[in-house]
Amino acid sequence: MPVQQPFDYTPDEIRSWGDRASSDAGEKAADRGFVAQAAWDPATRTASGVVTVNGSAVKTSFTVKQGRTIVENHCPCPASQKRGLVCFHMLAVAWTLQRRAAAARSSAGGVAAEADHARRVAE
Repeated sequence: MPVQQPFDYTPDEIRSWGDRASSDAGEKAADRGFVAQAAWDPATRTASGVVTVNGSAVKTSFTVKQGRTIVENHCPCPASQKRGLVCFHMLAVAWTLQRRAAAARSSAGGVAAEADHARRVAE
């Protein structure tokens, strides 16, 4: 089974995808656990998720286009559909994926360090 590539976009890259207010709102929504589901498909460079705020669930998705800086927002919310903005729903999913990937890297580093320490102790 091939190794799935993690969502490896940096906080600065995510911030660059939308305006400051949307990015801040998306980050707060992610921090508060409003993202019920989040998934990343590296083959298509598409993320999808469900953001629940005030009892209302919004299914959203986005695709990272050219390089790492252009995103195509597929969210059905009015900010995206009527005003063409990168909305906080999309950014909340991005922040959630970024934090999961960072935690996985940190955990993997910790496991590797523990294994290295155990090997050295055994020598």
